[in-house]
Amino acid sequence: MNILSEKENYLNSTKPYEEKIDNIIIDEFEEENEKQTNNNTKNKENSKKKVGNNRKNPRSFYQKLFENFKSLLSSFKNNDESSFLQEYEDSYGRTHPKFQSGTFKQAFNSAKEQSKFLIIYLHSPEHISTSRFCEQVLCNENIITFLDNNYVCFGASVRHSSGFLLTSKFHVTTYPFLAIVTTNSSTQLQILKVFEGKLKPYQLLTGLINTLEQHSAIITAQRTEEEEKKSSREIREQQDREYLETVAKDEERMRIEKEKERIGKERRELELELERLEKERQLDIAKKKKGKKGTPKTPN
Repeated sequence: MNILSEKENYLNSTKPYEEKIDNIIIDEFEEENEKQTNNNTKNKENSKKKVGNNRKNPRSFYQKLFENFKSLLSSFKNNDESSFLQEYEDSYGRTHPKFQSGTFKQAFNSAKEQSKFLIIYLHSPEHISTSRFCEQVLCNENIITFLDNNYVCFGASVRHSSGFLLTSKFHVTTYPFLAIVTTNSSTQLQILKVFEGKLKPYQLLTGLINTLEQHSAIITAQRTEEEEKKSSREIREQQDREYLETVAKDEERMRIEKEKERIGKERRELELELERLEKERQLDIAKKKKGKKGTPKTPN
């Protein structure tokens, strides 16, 4: 059965899409809680045994505790979002939505500038459902095209610090995990839709389409706000250009006036110098004439 026929059958089912997804989340959450509780109980029992065995040798106990702590820290890689993409492509190839490069904040700002919702994908390499989701859902051409055209995608691995922090913030209970987010009027994170657990391509695509339709007013408001900001920015830039042009013209006019004053001053100084030289020349001529008149003639 192809994706379109599966989607048609799914949409014609008796229970609405949102209810089915919620049921999946609850079931998987309870199952995960039960597993986690059992694991915690086993860990506590094992810890008690280890503590009892190491009480005679406290140094050995703290040394092992320190080594375990170092191992935990080393499991979290640096907060380098490019390492997530490299890790993902090494495992599943390059057929995937366009993940925004840079930090989560940069991706969020990019979504705001483009008047799009941001979809966050938290990647858990060890989870049993991850491989199937990446190979059958994220590589689906319809989903890739729709995401690239309508959303800004940000991916982070739970092995990295950014992914780990987002996992804690969203209280993630199972994987794969995706969240569609935006900002409200106070620029705080607003969650519009969450996908958790096993997903088929048509389920994710339907959820993406429904979210855009249900929250189109937010996109419209964001687009209007961005257009107003752009218009205000263009007006300010135009005013700045006009101001700079006016300043440049005034400076050029002042430069020309100063240049004229300098040339006029030099001309006046030159004229005065010429007058002085002419007077000196006339005085010299007069002295020479006077000297000739006062000199007696010599006899022949």
